[in-house]
Amino acid sequence: MRLLVNKWFVYICMAILIPYGITMVMTGVVGTSGEDIDFSSGILIQIGKTEPIEEIDLEDYVIGTMASQIPADYEMEALKGQAVIQRTNILNEMEKEKTMNGEDLPFQYLSKEELKEKWGEKNWETYYGRLRKAVIETAGTYMTYDGEYIEAYYHPVSIGTTVSAKELLGKDIAYLQSVDSGKDVESKEYMNMQQFSYEEVKERLQSNGITVEDADVKEKLKIEEKTQLGYVKTLAIGKKTVTGEQWAEWFSLSSTNFYLEDYDGTLRMIALGKGRGLGLSQYGANEMAKDGADFEEILKYYYQKITLNKITKSGNDITRGDENEEN
Repeated sequence: MRLLVNKWFVYICMAILIPYGITMVMTGVVGTSGEDIDFSSGILIQIGKTEPIEEIDLEDYVIGTMASQIPADYEMEALKGQAVIQRTNILNEMEKEKTMNGEDLPFQYLSKEELKEKWGEKNWETYYGRLRKAVIETAGTYMTYDGEYIEAYYHPVSIGTTVSAKELLGKDIAYLQSVDSGKDVESKEYMNMQQFSYEEVKERLQSNGITVEDADVKEKLKIEEKTQLGYVKTLAIGKKTVTGEQWAEWFSLSSTNFYLEDYDGTLRMIALGKGRGLGLSQYGANEMAKDGADFEEILKYYYQKITLNKITKSGNDITRGDENEEN
């Protein structure tokens, strides 16, 4: 009788645990739910400028800043790459601004309560677990070039190739070269279109301090200068000039890689890619992860000639040390 009971007990446990285990593997949160895992850096960041000021570890801050920057259901290796990007940029800004206060840093940090609101009670633990796993498995890792933190630019979707710093910013940066990211053209966010009447265009310009005549918008509007890959630098509207970034912001375009066309008496604006196109493409990184690339391969593809390093704990002092010399 006892043997029979034990047998049924085993069957019940297997019926419960096996589907649960499969779910955990598929969602990528295996081994991340335990809050007792110590992955702290020893570097404390202050949250808030007025009392009481909370102090959280750098690694927890990385999780909170990742949440608004990348879809939490992306492949784990892509999430790991983003964790390294966030950590690198945070450390870089902390050093430049000489501050340990998150309020002085240009990052959006979301607390657990804010993440619950963002993702909902049903999903937040799963999504948080995925980001936490990515941070745990890259804990302390950051990127340098020639012994200095890199400016780890990234964007959601490229135009099929990333743009070099020389083309977009006018300065040659060794680790920010143009690379192929061909699968980005398959993204649903690859193309963005906006359509306005010419009167709406005129009103939108005037609301941003650009006074123009009807003829300027209908007959004297043209893209004046663009980069080789099609990123708009300036537009001429009659005798007025605006930058591509201003235009994209005013008309809610997804990137500055756009063109204009008259369409049935309206002005159609078609933008390619999403973001500035510089550095790592998150969509492209996710596709590389699907094809089996790990986060180191992904980062070294989009950021050339970089070195991956590990934080050496020493209170709130950060010692840069090249632990991985392979480029």
